[in-house]
Amino acid sequence: MVRAVNTQAQNIRERRNALSTRLMLWIEGRERDTGLPAALGLWTGEDVEDITFADMWSGASVTRTFYGAGEMLGVGAIRWHAGLEVRPVTITLSSVSPAVVTALRVYEPRGARVQILKRSYEPDLGTEAGIEPVWMGFVNGAPIPRPAPGGDASMSLECVSSARLLTIPYPRRKSHAAQGQRAGDKFRRYTATAGQWDVPWGLENSR
Repeated sequence: MVRAVNTQAQNIRERRNALSTRLMLWIEGRERDTGLPAALGLWTGEDVEDITFADMWSGASVTRTFYGAGEMLGVGAIRWHAGLEVRPVTITLSSVSPAVVTALRVYEPRGARVQILKRSYEPDLGTEAGIEPVWMGFVNGAPIPRPAPGGDASMSLECVSSARLLTIPYPRRKSHAAQGQRAGDKFRRYTATAGQWDVPWGLENSR
């Protein structure tokens, strides 16, 4: 995945002006009982806010609600280098948050699509400098720990990058019916029976 850079935020960096950043997390999973789509937005900001950004999966501009005030605690290190390696990322969430508890207990998080974005501000002016896509992938696991008395109450999403799509085998069979969808292509017309043919090579067929 190529790292995208917001032009406005980059111009501020090049002027060596300070930027204040907040991380945004958008998760799209399904309800355990019904299988219906369910989504949740969290961020490291101070309040609940409707934020407009470019969806990393579809590219469309969307406005979605993100819950802040300690719901999302942090994101582990994200490695940037060339290659098709499936890279893991750990996202730490508050286990005392009603929104987080609902997402991990009521919804099925495994396999859910994940987007991480970065929202930048100019601290002197308090204005938004732009939203930049950071990472996209899938939830690979969401263990729910039970902290010891007096311990930290947090949950982790164990995620893998979207390169995992390259490891999924192609389910479509190479059949005549599938080949025929390409403008009536008959290349595999005898696929089902050709293995049963007895073709004499180099000898006269006595039958």
